[in-house]
Amino acid sequence: MKQEKHDIGSLHISLTVVIFAVFILGVAGLTASFAAENVFIPLWLFIICISIWTILNMYLFLRLCFAKKRMESFLELLLRGDFKAGMGGGKWIKDEITEIAEMSNKVGESLFRFEKLRAERVALSHAVLEIIFNRISEPAILIDIEEKTLKFNPALQSLYGVFMNKITFSAVENQSLNTKFNRHLTLSLVRDKIEKKFEAVLQLPGMGKSLKLNFHIFPVKGNDENVKYALMFVRRVEMNNGQGTVYE
Repeated sequence: MKQEKHDIGSLHISLTVVIFAVFILGVAGLTASFAAENVFIPLWLFIICISIWTILNMYLFLRLCFAKKRMESFLELLLRGDFKAGMGGGKWIKDEITEIAEMSNKVGESLFRFEKLRAERVALSHAVLEIIFNRISEPAILIDIEEKTLKFNPALQSLYGVFMNKITFSAVENQSLNTKFNRHLTLSLVRDKIEKKFEAVLQLPGMGKSLKLNFHIFPVKGNDENVKYALMFVRRVEMNNGQGTVYE
C-alpha cells in the first residue's frame, strides 16, 4: 500500500485558515476601494494585499484541482479492484487534504486485507471441495467457472472407461451430441443458479463414445451472487435390460 509519510519538517497549512484569509483580504479590499476617496491608502500596502490575495487563491485552486485528480484516480483503482493503490496527499504540506488522503489510504489497506482474506478463504474452500470431489465413490463433475473447465472424478472416468480428468467448456460445446447438455448447463450456471436435475447426452471429445446420463447439479455462488463452481453428480440412464444407453 502506497502511503505518504510526513516527517517533522512537513509544512502544516490549514485550508480553513487560508480560506478565511482569502475572505478577510477580499472584504478588506472591497472596503478599501470604497473608502479610497476619503482615506489615503499607500500604494505599496494595496499591492501587497492584492499579491497575497492572488497567491492564496492560486494555492487553493491548484491544491484542490490536484486533490480532485488524485482522488478520482484513487477511486478508479479501487473500483478496478486494485486495493494496493494509495492516494498521495503531498510530501511537504500537511493540511485537510492530506488528512483525507491518509484516511483514504487506510480504507484501501482495509479493503486489501479483506480481499486477501476472502481469496484465502475461497482457495481453502476450493481445496476442500477438490478433496471431497476426488474421494466420493459416485461419478461426479466439478465445474470451475473461472478456468472454464469440467473436471472428472475417478468414478466418472471409470464409467466412461477413459483417463481424462479435465476438459474445457469449448471442447464440450463443440461435440454434436452435447446440444441439450450445453443448454441445461448454461441455464443452471447463468440464469437459474439453483440446484437442478436434468437428463442429457454427454459426449467426450476425441473418444467417440457418449453416454446418456442423469445430472444433479449444485451451483456454488460467490458474494456477487454469480456461480463460481458447480458440483454435478452423475448417474447412468438405465434401460429395461439394465444397460445404459451408449452412443458410438
